[in-house]
Amino acid sequence: MRRLNKLIMLAIAGLMFLGACNKKNKTDTKDKGNIGSAIITLDDGQKIEFKATFNTGMSLFERKLSVGLSNLGNGMLLTLLMYSADPIEVPGTYDGTITLRQQSHDDILKEKYRSTYYKDAETGEEGDCSFTITALSEKRVQGTFSGTLYSEGGNKATISKGKFDISINKEL
Repeated sequence: MRRLNKLIMLAIAGLMFLGACNKKNKTDTKDKGNIGSAIITLDDGQKIEFKATFNTGMSLFERKLSVGLSNLGNGMLLTLLMYSADPIEVPGTYDGTITLRQQSHDDILKEKYRSTYYKDAETGEEGDCSFTITALSEKRVQGTFSGTLYSEGGNKATISKGKFDISINKEL
C-alpha cells in the first residue's frame, strides 16, 4: 500500500512538472507570437500575405525605431525605420522609411522596393509611409505601418495592414 501511495505521488508530481513545462513553452511561443505582418500588393495585382518569422537588427532609441522583419519561408525582408524630431509618444504617428526586398527565393520579388529614393515611373512621385506606435514599455513595442513603395524601375508595391509586436531585450 505504501509503495502504491509513493508511486501515485510520484506520478502526480511528474504530471505537474510536465504541465508546468508545457505551460512555459506555450507562453514562450505566445511571446514570440506574431512579431510582424502585412499585406503587400504589387503592380501586377499579386497579393502577398507577409508574416515575419523573426526580427533582425532591432534598435529603439528615444526618437528612432529600426527593425527588420524577415520570413524564412519566402525569403522576404521588410525593413522599418521610424524617426521623430521629438521623443516617441504613445499613441503617436511618425514618418520613416520602409524597404522591401528578397533575401533569397528570388521567385517572388524581382526588385527591391523603397518608400524613399525610388520613384513612380509615370509621375516621378516618391513613395511614402506611416508608422503608429500603439504601445511601448520597457519590454515591448507595438504598432502599425503602411506605405507606398517603388522599385528602381518604377514599379509599385503597396503595404497595408502592417503591424509589429517586438520584444525589447534592453531597457529604453
